[in-house]
Amino acid sequence: MSVPLAGVDPRTIPAGLPRGYGGEGGSGTAWRTDPATGLTGILLTQRMVTSPEPEEVTRDFWSAAYAAVEP
Repeated sequence: MSVPLAGVDPRTIPAGLPRGYGGEGGSGTAWRTDPATGLTGILLTQRMVTSPEPEEVTRDFWSAAYAAVEP
């Protein structure tokens, strides 16, 4: 599932991806900014994407990032 680069409606984001806006690359990169929490995350891996669904490492990254900023 492709996520638009800007103006993402939080209700349309696939499970495991953060809110806000940003983009995911096919070579294992991701960037998102969530204005509601002030969180900006950049993930750089060496894992080629093999599915339209978020990889486990991507879901784990965003889970940890949100755990660090949300009470």
